[in-house]
Amino acid sequence: MSSANDSASNTTSVAQRPDLSIDKSHGGTWHQGDVGKSYTITVSNVGYASTNGTTVTVVDALPAGLTAKAIVGTGWSCVLGTLTCTRADALAASASYAPITVTVSVANDAAASVINTATVAGGGEIVAANDSASDPTTISSSGPGIDLTIQMDDGTSGKKLFEGGQPAGYAITVQNIGTVDAHNASVQDLLPANLLDANWTCDASGAATCTPGGNGSITDSVNIPAGASVTYHLTAIVQAIPEFPVTNTATVAAGDGEVDVNSSNNSSSASDAVGIFGNDFEGP
Repeated sequence: MSSANDSASNTTSVAQRPDLSIDKSHGGTWHQGDVGKSYTITVSNVGYASTNGTTVTVVDALPAGLTAKAIVGTGWSCVLGTLTCTRADALAASASYAPITVTVSVANDAAASVINTATVAGGGEIVAANDSASDPTTISSSGPGIDLTIQMDDGTSGKKLFEGGQPAGYAITVQNIGTVDAHNASVQDLLPANLLDANWTCDASGAATCTPGGNGSITDSVNIPAGASVTYHLTAIVQAIPEFPVTNTATVAAGDGEVDVNSSNNSSSASDAVGIFGNDFEGP
């Protein structure tokens, strides 16, 4: 007896497809009457092939109590009236488009909790299960006020390494995301001992004011209207001691007896390892 025909095989080709997913988030504490609050929407390709160049469309559906003031995103074509953004450039697998920012104002009678939903479609994808994202947002009725935030960027893009004896740079941005103007708020960056020969400049937006520049640690008094911001650009020489990381912390506080309604976002830090002679060490 022959067994030559007792088995069979069939080669099946599986097509690689793009799969767009969407994520939505917001930050800070929201209050009834707030202005300049924002959502961030990010579209990613979690599939195994690039999108095919057909139009990708994102639509944001704001709940009652929120009014859209702006919608922007690098590379996106956005329409405020419909809260729609489109683009047609291909997105590689495992990559993300530039985020979309939706800026809103909060009604004085907005509900204590609202849900903002965004959807994505197009690009040749076929999986719809992850094409919608919702962001529950708690809104406090404690009333409007000053809400100062501070964010430090050490310019290392995640590498977390400074080279000893070389200059390091920071961008420190202070914003008033509240609904009341801040007067004579205090900004401080008391530099660690291993940052030497520091100097800094400051620029302001939205009618804010700050000191144009100085040397050494930053100690500045600023006026920041609601929705405005100031940014400090700091450079310093890193002392070449690899055993000690550079940990830099900046803070902001309300002045003139004013009250910041949210103190949880009044400090920002960056910590970086120190290398010597061009060593290719990367910290966590």
